[in-house]
Amino acid sequence: MTVEELLMPRYKVIADYPSSPYYVGEIKDRLGDNVAAHFAKYPHLFRKLNWWEERKVEDMPDYVKWDVDIYPTWEKIMKVDKWNSNGSFDHENVTISIINCFPSTEQEYNNYINSKSNAKP
Repeated sequence: MTVEELLMPRYKVIADYPSSPYYVGEIKDRLGDNVAAHFAKYPHLFRKLNWWEERKVEDMPDYVKWDVDIYPTWEKIMKVDKWNSNGSFDHENVTISIINCFPSTEQEYNNYINSKSNAKP
């Protein structure tokens, strides 16, 4: 999946209501702005999912970047060695939580690595 696809709003149906066309547990994705705004009005019926929640391992990105507002001194973009089923990934033999990470691309990763190697000490 592309970064754009991974970041599209997704909602999980968490409650039933009369004449609902959805079933509880269903995940609605690839939503237009109007539908996403409609779901957002009813948090007791639809829960907005984080980009990484309830995804198949094969749909997860090969690269992630940290939210630099939260972790300004950490390595900014990393290659994922392995995705785990518990909302974490392995990077250089360390298991890291996906919370506060966003999907990234190989090009962003290469640019980041090149900028680090070209930086003056």
